[in-house]
Parts: sequence; structure tokens; C-alpha cells
Amino acid sequence: MVPKRRILHGMVLGGLMAPAAVANAQTGSFQLAPLVVTASMMDTPYQLQSDPRQPRASVPAPDGGAYLKEVPGFSVSRKGGTAGEPALRGLGGSRLSILADGSAIGGGCTARMDPPTAYIFPQSYDRIEITKGPQSVRYGVAPGGSVRFVRDTPRFSEQETRGFLSYTGGSFNRNDLAAEILSGSTAGYLRFNSLISSQDDYQDGSGERVHSQFERWSTQATAGWTPDERSTIEASYERSDAESAYDDRRMDGTDFDRTGYRLRMEREDITPWLERLEALYFYNDIDHVMDNFRLRDPQMMTMARRVQRRSSGGRLESTLVPFKSAVVEAGLDYVENRHGDSGRIAQMGEPLTALKFRGEPVEDQARFLNLAVFMEWEQTLAR
Repeated sequence: MVPKRRILHGMVLGGLMAPAAVANAQTGSFQLAPLVVTASMMDTPYQLQSDPRQPRASVPAPDGGAYLKEVPGFSVSRKGGTAGEPALRGLGGSRLSILADGSAIGGGCTARMDPPTAYIFPQSYDRIEITKGPQSVRYGVAPGGSVRFVRDTPRFSEQETRGFLSYTGGSFNRNDLAAEILSGSTAGYLRFNSLISSQDDYQDGSGERVHSQFERWSTQATAGWTPDERSTIEASYERSDAESAYDDRRMDGTDFDRTGYRLRMEREDITPWLERLEALYFYNDIDHVMDNFRLRDPQMMTMARRVQRRSSGGRLESTLVPFKSAVVEAGLDYVENRHGDSGRIAQMGEPLTALKFRGEPVEDQARFLNLAVFMEWEQTLAR
């Protein structure tokens, strides 16, 4: 239904009619043009879910930060074409927890050239769960909230294969390609995702070329075993890489390399009071290289720098139902981060080649260890 609004004393604006309205002189009302608002419905006052495969902008979001920019409450500081630093209600960085399929991801660059969302490809996930504020303690103590990119466990009643393919092309040779194949039966499933996104330098309003080209890709494979309707054992492997030109700094991001492993086991309806038990282990290896000679003319002295972050951890979570009106989420999680920095390499060639392509890890400069125990009680006061 087209919305209508009542007005007093007619509608006279200097003898001109408002361009998006049609007036009715007899009834003293006018008809507004339809207004379409696209947003995700909130589940609770501080929680919402979003479908990353539904269009929210003119082109698909190439990274997690670009997608979150379209969610109310978020702002994003762009880091070239491959990354964006999200902030929820003004809180970002370590104050906002980012999880990909339950595993913690942290960038390697000390200047935040690669925030966690740089390694997330939204279209490869089934849904995004957002908790605004520190009300929940299940996903880390983050005052800003948490963002969880989730792939659901598929269940099959018979042998079936399905998938999707999406392509978008645009100006300045913009190309976005996403594909998924999912095949399974009552015994288990196989899932494969692949995404590619790229764009050349664009031109500003004066026709000047802006140093902004980027290219990023990702592949992900998951194998799951479902011996019965209540049990799941799942293993996944993921590889991604990217490069991005930056017009606002003296170095470009020439490698955003990530390798990730994940093993998850889940059992539901164990006892009347134990509704669910889930165990998760993950490992992420992030290799990030910055230099001033691969994507640009170095002008004077060539420079390069390599940083590495290796994250490993686990999580054990249970859902308890002590009473019919109460649900308790309790568990523990463990995350270890090791961060290495090569320092600035002021020449091109062998030093960078030795660091990056011979597989030698960067010497650790810092190590972080987090161990947390959590419990969250939800009580229904009235029905």
C-alpha cells in the first residue's frame, strides 16, 4: 500500500509541488512515491542475522568489511580494494570479535592493512550473526560486540547435489565470480566454494588514474560425516590470497595469504538436560607481505616487509536445560597467537624471496595466549 499523509491548509511551497508527491485538492492529501528499505530483521534488541548472498549493494561485497558497511550500526574504514576495518557503534579493532565458522582470525599487519575481515569472503557463508554490545559472553569479551560468519550443517534425506554460480561485471574491468557445489546423502556431505574478485585502477572525476587495482581469490572444501540425525563430524580446509594497490601510502599489500584448517564435532539431544555438545579445533596461518616495487614504480629505494600470524585454538560448548524455562550456554575456549615480523628489507630480490617463497617462518616477535571459561543463563520469566 502506498503511504499517505494528511496535510493542513493545503500544500503550497512557493507555487511549486514537491517533486515526489502527487496532491489531491479535494481531499487535502497527497500521495508519496514508494520508499523501499532493505534491512535485516532483528531477532532481539541486540541480535540480528543476515543472508550474505542476498544483494545489499550495487556490486557483491568482496570482503567482510564491505558487507558490514551496509548493516545499520557499522562504519568501515577502507583499506584498499581488498579490506575494510569495521567498527560497530564506533568500536572496532580488538573491541569487536570476528569469527569465521567459530575460528578466530587475526590480521598480521601492525598498521591494520589486513584486518580480520580481509580474509573473509561473505558469499561463501550461509548467514552472518551479529551481536551488538557486550550482552553475550559466549564469543569473547568484546565491548563492541561480535560478528560470526557461519556455514550451516546441511542435512540430506536422500542423495542430492546442488549449487549456485554468480557473476558480476562492471566498469574498470570489475569482475566477481562465486560458485558453490554441495553434494550429500544421509551418510554425509561434501562442499566446495570458490570465489574470485578483481578490478583495475579506476579514474577519478578529472580522468586521472587512481592507484587502486586489486585481485583476491579463495577456495574452501568441507567434508562432513552424519552417522545419524543428531551427530556431525566435519573437517574443512581453506586457502585464499590477494594483492591490493594503495594510493594513500608508500607500500602496497602484495600478499594476503591464508591457510586454514578446522575440525568440528557436534552431538544433539544427548540427555533431557544436555541438549547439545560441540567441540572445535582450528588453525590459521596468515602470511602478509608489503612492498613498493611489485605494483608500482619504487621511485628511489625498494622496500619490503613480511609479517606472519599463526593462530590455533579450540572451543568446547554445551547447551544445558536445567529447567523447562531456562537455557544455559557454558563452555571454554582457548586461542594462541604467534606473531612474527621480518622488519623492513631495504632492497629487492633475495631477502624477500628467501622469506616468502622458501617457506621459512618469520621469527616470532610476540606470543598471545587467551583462555576463557564462560556461562550464559537465559531465563524465561513468563510465557
